[in-house]
Amino acid sequence: MSNEMDPTEYELLTKRLFQLITDRSPGKHVKIEHNVKLRGRSTSHQIDVLWELEAADGSPRRIVIECRRYAHPLKQKDVFAFDGVVRDLDSPELPTTGVMVTTTGYQSGAQSVADTYGVVILHLRKPTPDDLENRLTKIVITATARMPTIDAVNVTAEDGFISPPPGPILASEFGLLRDDGSRILLQDFLWAGELGNLEQPPVAPHSVTRLFNPPVVLTLRGEALGRITGVSATVGEVAMVQDPFAVGGAPMAWMIGNVLDSTQVWFTDTSRTYVSDDQNGGVALADDVLLGRPTPGSTS
Repeated sequence: MSNEMDPTEYELLTKRLFQLITDRSPGKHVKIEHNVKLRGRSTSHQIDVLWELEAADGSPRRIVIECRRYAHPLKQKDVFAFDGVVRDLDSPELPTTGVMVTTTGYQSGAQSVADTYGVVILHLRKPTPDDLENRLTKIVITATARMPTIDAVNVTAEDGFISPPPGPILASEFGLLRDDGSRILLQDFLWAGELGNLEQPPVAPHSVTRLFNPPVVLTLRGEALGRITGVSATVGEVAMVQDPFAVGGAPMAWMIGNVLDSTQVWFTDTSRTYVSDDQNGGVALADDVLLGRPTPGSTS
């Protein structure tokens, strides 16, 4: 974590990143506030970030978040103290979950307390090279376009054939009209069965001849030129390599990780969020990372 960020800035960063997650998550999120004072059963408590939402059944739920920008891992006593705050605020009418966020992690004793009493412990920091190892962050794609070509078109026409007007004419402007009324572009008719698939090299230019019995009508821009009995052309393919481009690649600016189950949420500078796979091979929702309250008594 960069040393230029003071504790208040760290709290505001936490609030902003949690807000990004709630904006993209299902459910009704009532509010997220910074630096709030709440009254518990015994005393008042200062809360760094307060998150209020509604559960699936419409009942209210409250998340209180403690932010610690420390230079050392949190100790057992730190989690004990925060759990006491959560218990003082918790009530049947408004169930309260405690979430701790720190920059440097938790000692094993702190993890044991969190696992036992249901405190969600997270680290929020800039990802390290070790975090990014074996993680796909960018895909570079080099695309090769395959373009069919057609050249040197010649037709064998019956009497009464109207010559095309002078000037350049695209092959795509010619069509064939069969006796049954069906139409097809001349170039598509000549390419049919002559081009390769993407697993094969481009097909070299070669001569193709088609004969018609009975004759068919050759059209230009939808207008009939006359009946033809045959057509020949040179067809093939050319490959055009496009400039490579990257998919993704935005630097991961921040990472929130659940210490007890290893799920993670990644944030880029563009405010997009990415969620890692969980331990069981499924995909964890961002809410699961932040609210996936560990089962009391489970092994961390």
